[in-house]
Amino acid sequence: MPPEKHPREWKRFLASSGRTKPGRTKGRIPDTVLKTSVRRPFRPRKFTRKVLESIFLRYLRNNPKVMRSLLWSNSQRGWYVKSLVGNGKYWRSYLRWPASVKNELKELFIDHALHPESRMVSVDPTKTSFSFDEIRKFYLASVAHSLYLDIFSLVPWKLRMFDESQLRWLLDGRYFAFNFALDIDRQQLPDAISKYGFGYVERMRTEVDPWGYYAIATPALPGDPALLFSKLAGLGTNRSTTMQGAISIVSRWCQEHLAHGSTAYTWGGGMLHGSSWIDQLYPSSEVMFLGEMEPAFIDGFRQKLDTAYISPCLPSGVTVDDLVDSGGVLADPAMGSLDAQGTLQFPSRIGFMKHCTYGGCQSTGGLLHWLFKCLNIPARQYSCFLGDVVAGNYPGIFHKGIEVSVGQPETLVVSHSDHFYQGMHIYHPDLPDGGYLASLLDPHIDPIKVFLPKNFQEWWLPPYNSSSASQDPALYGKKQNELYQSQFLMIGATGAFSSFVIDFWKAYEQAGRSLGAMDTDTIPWMVLLKKLSMPANVLAGVLGLAEANILSRIGDIENGINTLWGTTLSAYEAGFMQWDQNLYQSKIRTTLWSKP
Repeated sequence: MPPEKHPREWKRFLASSGRTKPGRTKGRIPDTVLKTSVRRPFRPRKFTRKVLESIFLRYLRNNPKVMRSLLWSNSQRGWYVKSLVGNGKYWRSYLRWPASVKNELKELFIDHALHPESRMVSVDPTKTSFSFDEIRKFYLASVAHSLYLDIFSLVPWKLRMFDESQLRWLLDGRYFAFNFALDIDRQQLPDAISKYGFGYVERMRTEVDPWGYYAIATPALPGDPALLFSKLAGLGTNRSTTMQGAISIVSRWCQEHLAHGSTAYTWGGGMLHGSSWIDQLYPSSEVMFLGEMEPAFIDGFRQKLDTAYISPCLPSGVTVDDLVDSGGVLADPAMGSLDAQGTLQFPSRIGFMKHCTYGGCQSTGGLLHWLFKCLNIPARQYSCFLGDVVAGNYPGIFHKGIEVSVGQPETLVVSHSDHFYQGMHIYHPDLPDGGYLASLLDPHIDPIKVFLPKNFQEWWLPPYNSSSASQDPALYGKKQNELYQSQFLMIGATGAFSSFVIDFWKAYEQAGRSLGAMDTDTIPWMVLLKKLSMPANVLAGVLGLAEANILSRIGDIENGINTLWGTTLSAYEAGFMQWDQNLYQSKIRTTLWSKP
């Protein structure tokens, strides 16, 4: 077995994830979790175009590191590659851009500064592939928005404090779009070289990705950065003093609003329908987050649904008109309900939901990717491969998460974006009743605890990276699945999330509140942890920290500290179950549209 790596790092992280005690706020959640500053955001005074041009050019001259990070290839040859590095001679920094592209960026910045609430760019939600001009315009609009935030200090963190990796995630064109001319699509798409998707091509370690690269077409189209930022600012993200605080606010919004959608006849089916990426239909960030679609695109959207995507999958008597309202929004209020046999059931009716992630974690990972970029928070999608992986082909199953950079070189990841909202389940046939539902939803806990350090995958479970998918696909898939489960279980246990606390508390009471007499086989998450191929010393560290943090949380609850659900086990469990059900129901009821 490989030696354990960096034990101090994981011990320090786990300790910090659960030992921070909130203030004694009886019966209510700490203000630091729910409330944001009332300080009014800074608004730049009105400038002339000439003055703004001077500010823009002076800023670039004074920030050479930022200027060097602005990379774009105006030649299509720079896009026909399989790695992030690309063909270097075709990718150029700002100083070597054509004058026309420089001028386009400058004009976008000036217009944005003069009219910050106005739309900068439109992305057609009926399309998956885009032209070169379309992706260039979106990239430049995103860069103009990032520079605008930084120049006028509309967020507290500054680009000059970022390292090269952070700036690359925010400003490098290769992190915004990719070309479809990859081997996997070229056979089916003769015209692939003229088609582009929003996403990026990432070179990864062979132990993580057997192909040496992975083109991530974000399963959520980007939205206009000005409109998304305006909504985010309304939540208080731009007034947070740290990136972690802003990330928590966005995560809390996801918890309270997003709903999982996965039924094959709705948008999720469109994502997986067709022979190539170019045939898929991705949800729009603006529809998921803002709850609206530009009127100019609604008719085209309905028409596309009425052809290859939805109509062939609908039961008799159901039409597209039953699915899509005049605002262009559709959803399944049943959220993929299952009958007693586990068969997907068609819902009694179709509603029009604003905040449904039609591809589940796939859509949410894409949405968060774009939202964080709108706040100048470096972010990229993160994939967790599961199931049997066959080298040279796509994995049978994989989850999408999000990775954000909050320091130099600290990055945090969530391997499955469903952690943020209703829909996160882990089942295991060896557990009582053949299944188990664990939840990371908890209004008492800062959602930043759902994140883990990126180097988790390197030092938390070394054996899970010791098998190459190209050598043993089945074993690789099994280990990746265990790695994914271990992350979920470790977060919930050491973070003392409510469902984990309740399970532990029950066994604790049954043992007469004696730790030595507890039957740990009745604690589902502990059973799962012990079944993983985790090094003994690491498992002991996890269980020790989980025990200490959960006992501390039980003590707080019994003393009325930071609890909305009473001070006893029965009251707290009943409160959690009711809260969880209310949250689920509210996502159906409050987000349905009877009209735009």
